[in-house]
Amino acid sequence: MLTYYQYYRYANYIDIMNRIFLFVCLTALTCNLGLIPAAHATITVLDYYRLGESDPDATNGGSPTLTKDSVGPNDLTVAGSACWSTNVACPATAHTGSAFSLDFINGNSGAYTVGGVLTQATDNFGLEAWIKPMSADPNNYRCLAYNGNSAANGWGLYLLGDTVCALYGGITLSGSIEVPLNAWTHVALVCASGVATLYTNGIACSSQTITPAPPSGAFALGVQAQSLSAEFYDGYLDEVRVFTFAPGQFTPNDLLVNAAPQVVNATPVGSGAFQLNASFYTGATLTILATTNLTLPPTNWTVLGTSTEISPGQFQFTDPQASNLPDKFYLIRSP
Repeated sequence: MLTYYQYYRYANYIDIMNRIFLFVCLTALTCNLGLIPAAHATITVLDYYRLGESDPDATNGGSPTLTKDSVGPNDLTVAGSACWSTNVACPATAHTGSAFSLDFINGNSGAYTVGGVLTQATDNFGLEAWIKPMSADPNNYRCLAYNGNSAANGWGLYLLGDTVCALYGGITLSGSIEVPLNAWTHVALVCASGVATLYTNGIACSSQTITPAPPSGAFALGVQAQSLSAEFYDGYLDEVRVFTFAPGQFTPNDLLVNAAPQVVNATPVGSGAFQLNASFYTGATLTILATTNLTLPPTNWTVLGTSTEISPGQFQFTDPQASNLPDKFYLIRSP
């Protein structure tokens, strides 16, 4: 009897027309080998603002009174006017299932804040979001997201004109990455082992060695955190996330823009069948493709079917015809 050995790499996926493919290889071996774990760093997500999906009353054009923190206790309350919108980035939908964003309505006091900072981390942390700025003002700063007091401490992401910058309150402004107006861009600030890096669409663009002052004050989206009355953002925000990680453990694959389905386990289940168990965002549609010829492009692979979501974010698929083949290769595609 053959024992099936499955291996994969978390980073080994391709994104074609906003469809995500995770490569899985099934090889028939005569010895019992264990599952090689994914080469994927572990981050701790402290706060995650979906800006609509976790809000029970979200409707297109509706005005929120709060937006939920989907993983932590720090819901954001409204300190100005803003509305939910179904204008979202295609990659945000593909990688996170985004259906709503938050529209800050022409820079008109569209701010959210909490009573205190989300974290006092000064190293090994990350802040990310999708942004869609609608206007540019080269003479004024506009806050995207800030943790602390932007004049004295903390860290966050700002716009100056049509460029994204990392701001370290009371210390410096770092980086100057141009982003298009009226178009979605994923941006991230990650400080790892004393090096702060700006990312756009998952690609590192600017780095600087720096240690921010410990954040104190408030956390805000779309407005100056300490005053709630200046530096208003004009545009859309979506999928704002704050996370930390152990030294040396972060990779760009930890960013939402690079998120892909992750295989939890893969095992033979008898009678020549093979079962894949994967995790991804709740409500995702995972399509399973297979081939015995790895030289074929993914468009020519055979579609076996879609997985079943057996619990929130957990998916299962069984291939009943996996035996008697020297090799069989699988792709998990979303959508």
